Amino acid sequence: MTRSVCAFIILLVLFAGAAALAGAPPAPSPAPPAAAKPSVLQWLADNPFSATLVFLILATLIGSFVSRLARDRCLKDFEGYPVTLDMKDGQRYHGELDVEKTGLEFHYERTTPQGGIRKTSFLIFQPEYKGVHALLRYHDRLSEAQMKVRGRAARKAYHPSLLRRWARAVRNFFAGIKDSMLEAFTLAMGRMKSIQAAAPVMQSGGKYIDRVGKETIGTASDVTYDPLLEKQIGLRVVLELPQDSALQDECVGTFREYTKNFFALMDVDYESQWDVVLAGPGAAAFVRGIAAQRQPNGVRLENCSTFAVELCSAVLAPPPAQEGEEPAPAPTVALALPVTIGSGENLEFALPSRAAGLTLTFHTRRRADLIVPRTGAFVRHKNEWVRPRKLVGELTDAVGLLPGTSNVVSVLKQGASLVSLGTGKPSLLPFVKMHGCGNDYIYLDCRERVLERPEALARRLSDRHFGIGSDGIVLVLPSERADFRMRMYNSDGSEAEMCGNGLRGFAKYLFDRGMLTGNEARIETGAGVLRVWIFAEEGTARRVRVNMGQPRLERGDIPVAGPPGQAIDQELTIEVPHEGNVALRYTAVSMGNPHCVTYVDNVDACPVAVHGPLVENHRLFPKRTNVEFVQVLARDELKMRVWERGAGETLACGTGASAILVASVLNGKTDRKAVVHLLGGDLDIEWADDGCVYLTGPAEEVFEGTVAI
Repeated sequence: MTRSVCAFIILLVLFAGAAALAGAPPAPSPAPPAAAKPSVLQWLADNPFSATLVFLILATLIGSFVSRLARDRCLKDFEGYPVTLDMKDGQRYHGELDVEKTGLEFHYERTTPQGGIRKTSFLIFQPEYKGVHALLRYHDRLSEAQMKVRGRAARKAYHPSLLRRWARAVRNFFAGIKDSMLEAFTLAMGRMKSIQAAAPVMQSGGKYIDRVGKETIGTASDVTYDPLLEKQIGLRVVLELPQDSALQDECVGTFREYTKNFFALMDVDYESQWDVVLAGPGAAAFVRGIAAQRQPNGVRLENCSTFAVELCSAVLAPPPAQEGEEPAPAPTVALALPVTIGSGENLEFALPSRAAGLTLTFHTRRRADLIVPRTGAFVRHKNEWVRPRKLVGELTDAVGLLPGTSNVVSVLKQGASLVSLGTGKPSLLPFVKMHGCGNDYIYLDCRERVLERPEALARRLSDRHFGIGSDGIVLVLPSERADFRMRMYNSDGSEAEMCGNGLRGFAKYLFDRGMLTGNEARIETGAGVLRVWIFAEEGTARRVRVNMGQPRLERGDIPVAGPPGQAIDQELTIEVPHEGNVALRYTAVSMGNPHCVTYVDNVDACPVAVHGPLVENHRLFPKRTNVEFVQVLARDELKMRVWERGAGETLACGTGASAILVASVLNGKTDRKAVVHLLGGDLDIEWADDGCVYLTGPAEEVFEGTVAI
């Protein structure tokens, strides 16, 4: 706002000066009395040429001072964070930004052929911004402190205080005035060129005066006010990207800011795709963290990045035809695609004989904040928009919510509604929000309703800024094997096999709504059929005991990479940014979903947000893992923090609490029954003599309502 106000004041001064100089010379007047002193205005009228020079000098000095303060607001937000820079020529860099008025300097590290690391940078000037594909701030590369700072900035942008809203309105008001005054200033400069006294200056420096005016005014505010874009601030929008870009065609995110050069979005599920070409036997390539090498009988791939990638396709060129032979068709690769390659994992597959060039296409999807040049990019849609889809031929997207395709079709024939995101008239979906020790979920009754693309619905409803807010959603479904079936999706859209806290809320949902005939039920989950017992007071479920089943300890059942056997008190190494390699001792347990239990001296001081995602995506865990950080307080008392797969750090995790008791017994740290203290409350865990783990804890309803989808 300060720069805009300064620009407005400077405009008035410049415009007034230009108008005074452009006016007709005053009529002759009698000489002033000898005692009178000449005024400034009189001097300006008597010396138009000198006044023009003074005006140019002052305008240049003021313009130089003001223009040095102007830096792009979108780019400034990325300073101090690890940033990925994608260029249109296919180059990708990882480093930090230093933003100035005329452009940016990108600092990054480069590995030399001698194996060393050289710190370097390059400059991108404003006219070269069109060569930038995007600047990305990936969430999984940020430290816990950086995520907190980013979160505070997001809250200020999406939920501004009255003072911030007023300040933005004032800034936009002066920006609009600035645009109008710039046109008037240009007209005044044109009028000034016709003044005979100023002709010598204007003939030699007319273009310079125009440039001084534009720089003085234009850089005082780095964006022209746009009322259409202003209405989208803080809303979910679809950003269309240039068609010739290697990026995805559309990005859905929350519109944070715009300037004359850039659009800025937050919380984008950013998808990128790239090719790795291996020309022939012995060829090797390293592209975007993927190391690929042609071996005598196949291909070896290694994912050197810190996130999982998906191999989408592998296309072989046809072998060269021999003289006199018909061209042979291109051979195919015997590999079931797509296949996911985790961080640090290897993939090897065979190639047919006489295989020629091979093109591998990779795909990844990560949560990021995004800045893209405005050249060719357009904000097209408000809210979270998806492409319209036809019902005919798309029933396969809904298959799996009920056992078998026939069941889905049967439910539809009985009059159930097909709820779809972004298609047709929005419908109201009833929901109930519950939590167990702070681990909160949104419960949806889907016994007579089929949700299309529930993973997208989970991401939308779980958003704590623009949705209901939760760690995920839980679907209440009919079952052929038990009383009911529970299906659960994390806040990132990934599906989890089971959740102890979610299951307790599930039991309370059924009991409080009269869907059970007694205080006991059998629930089908992704980890099998589990039994629950409900402890009620005055007709309302207060606590729930869950038979979590028998823990699985074999590596192949969890799963954990390595030789057959159990993974008890083993070592894994993670590479922590700015710290290097960190060795951890872990025990792996499955409670229907994978858990990695590690012990710490002080769980409150543990960097969960840093170590958690690195362990979750470690190459040892092909399906990723939940990560528990445990402090042993006594033989019957444990304290825990948890990083949940697909949800981040949560206040509680029932399967995680069960897993840490099993791990603690196996490591000789506790007895078979203990109280587990979590951030959201306490759980009673027992590993009974029958081999099953029993979990008892509270379940509470927060509120219920309807949401438009």
